[in-house]
Amino acid sequence: MHKDRKTTLAPLAPREVSEDQLKMRKKEKEREKKKEKQSEKKKEKEGGKKKERKESNLFIKKKK
Repeated sequence: MHKDRKTTLAPLAPREVSEDQLKMRKKEKEREKKKEKQSEKKKEKEGGKKKERKESNLFIKKKK
């Protein structure tokens, strides 16, 4: 039972399995593209707000 509903599973033909796998791959690719777009937008927003920092390289030399 799932969410108070009785579920009966039925076997799939090989063709149906293949079609289902293609649908799942397509949905996964769409999700990945959506996440990439969101992260790009977030980076653009952050990039405009942040001030540039000058990085300094500090080296410590060990005396022999």
